[in-house]
Amino acid sequence: MLENSNNTVLSEVDTFTNHYPRSSIKRITRYTTLEELHSLANKPLLSIGWLIICQDTAIKNSYLKFLEGLDQSNLVLFRITSEQKCSELLSALKADKVQYRIINNYKLKEEKVIDYVCKNLSITKVDAKYLCTRSGYYLPEVVKNVQTLKVLPKITKPIIRKYTEDRRSIAVYDLVNYLIGIGGKTTYEDCMQLVYEYRYGFEHLLKTTLAQITVYIKIYNLILDGELTLANCKIKKKDLQDKEISNLHDFRLYKIVESFDKISYDYLILLQLKLQQISPKFYSGVFDFVALLKINAKPGVEARVSTKINTKISSKVKEDLKTSEKRLDEFNRKRYTMTTDDCQKAFEYLKEQRDK
Repeated sequence: MLENSNNTVLSEVDTFTNHYPRSSIKRITRYTTLEELHSLANKPLLSIGWLIICQDTAIKNSYLKFLEGLDQSNLVLFRITSEQKCSELLSALKADKVQYRIINNYKLKEEKVIDYVCKNLSITKVDAKYLCTRSGYYLPEVVKNVQTLKVLPKITKPIIRKYTEDRRSIAVYDLVNYLIGIGGKTTYEDCMQLVYEYRYGFEHLLKTTLAQITVYIKIYNLILDGELTLANCKIKKKDLQDKEISNLHDFRLYKIVESFDKISYDYLILLQLKLQQISPKFYSGVFDFVALLKINAKPGVEARVSTKINTKISSKVKEDLKTSEKRLDEFNRKRYTMTTDDCQKAFEYLKEQRDK
């Protein structure tokens, strides 16, 4: 069973535990002793077999072999929280020719989250959807808001706005895509909203942004070396020693490789250098960080995204190098023309939007 680690109230595990008495349910972790494991060889008193829930895939091979050898009246359920761990487990099961079924509950359907809100609050379905949207469909946030509003007799939109925070914001990778020029629908205001939300965790935002830019550079280097292509990236990533790349979701890796002919490699190096120079302290570093975002807010951002080049890589690199100095000059000009008032006005605007 593949589920998000944040899923604490809508887990499909409950679907199984509801059909077994408590005495027939055993949970196996890396801390389970061999004696505890061997007790499963004896049948439970109140059911035909055990429901064995493995909550950690880092289980010893000897333990896994023991579980595979149990009577078929027992049900063994692995709850996994990442696709990487899921892939490793499936490889082990296939190697031992063990039959299995996959339940993918990683990304919850919106209707399921809305139904959870309706069951726990006196609220209409329309207002429940509004609460979920305001919470960004992020389950821990939805649960927190439900607990906050539970004491009130009737829930309406004005009540929701009064007692909950608006968490509808972009993810950090959306900001990174905007920064390198492939932001899609992401706007400068969206990025500023995210920076405002990270005002007490700016160091983390800066570190994560730099790390993701570095991943782009690493992947582009592999492409330049002829190791990665659109055709082989999903298969090849399993053989890569770099865990940052091998742990990427297949779709995410594919989109980065796909962007190679659209994004300037030279500009990525420039971004990496500029981000390394920014102070992790909010009040001294945020101005430089916003200055980078502000470049994309100006007309002519398309100039940084090159047209698709079907010629040799060397030609692409030469073209990138020609424009690198111009980009550096543009960055420095806009960096120093941005004042403290610009940032202050932006944050005041965001506060006004949040209070509406």
